Amino acid sequence: MAFLTKGKKEDLRKLAWEMGLSVGEDLRILDIKHLIVNSEKYEEASIKNLFTNIIEERLEKIKNDEQAAEQERKKAEQAEEEERKKAEQAADLERRKAEMDFELQKLKLQLEAKMSGVPQIKKTVNSKENSSKPYAPKRNSYDSRFDKTNQAGPTSSFNRGDKLKTDDRSDRPSVSCYGCAVNGIWGTACADSGASHSIAGETLYLLLQKEGANFQKTQITMSLADGHKSEVEVYTTSVVIRLEERVIRTQLIILPYAKGNRTLLGMDFLQKAGIVLKPETSQLVL
Repeated sequence: MAFLTKGKKEDLRKLAWEMGLSVGEDLRILDIKHLIVNSEKYEEASIKNLFTNIIEERLEKIKNDEQAAEQERKKAEQAEEEERKKAEQAADLERRKAEMDFELQKLKLQLEAKMSGVPQIKKTVNSKENSSKPYAPKRNSYDSRFDKTNQAGPTSSFNRGDKLKTDDRSDRPSVSCYGCAVNGIWGTACADSGASHSIAGETLYLLLQKEGANFQKTQITMSLADGHKSEVEVYTTSVVIRLEERVIRTQLIILPYAKGNRTLLGMDFLQKAGIVLKPETSQLVL
């Protein structure tokens, strides 16, 4: 009878069922053992072998179930890994496509700049016309290198109370500049003495976005030539502008609601770069 202690209650119930005995759900283990031992069919040797087989079948079933569960787990992990790889490949393909589109857009801007027939930039040193302009700094205050002060950060900032002034007079000096780069992006920009601040056009704004430029949201007052003033929400960002031999860090204003507008180099940039506009010849004098 000692061999009956090796099994579980479910093994004893199955043994009793194999012996043709009726076992109630509420019977305890000890009651089931007494029922088996006191049965007319009880013969210790044969019952012991039968009980051993019942236990082995249960253990084998547990083992098979565990193996099946492990196989299902591995299949699920494999399927998850395949999905992850597909997602990574799709993301990599999308990234490569975005990079290609970005490079094509830059190339398009460069080609447009070369084919647009924009005027050339005229360089002069210590000219009288330079000194006649009150906003033009001395030539030796800037050189072709980017000084440490400019490299450290922006040389101008925007506050809520700043005013953006524009002048739409037809006689104002406004010329296109070939060979102008913003954060390494080459293209065409317009130098405009009627604008108090430099403004990034829609295309430049999108390119700076793709390059991960840091934009700050702020409120400014925009003043037009007709005297109309309005409070507008704009973005600002600090960029490095290269024009001929000049490399100047400048704060750009972005008008997010504007569509198709061009990039303007305003008085803030012109003054820091020491540039004088020569309207009669549509040239920049450096």
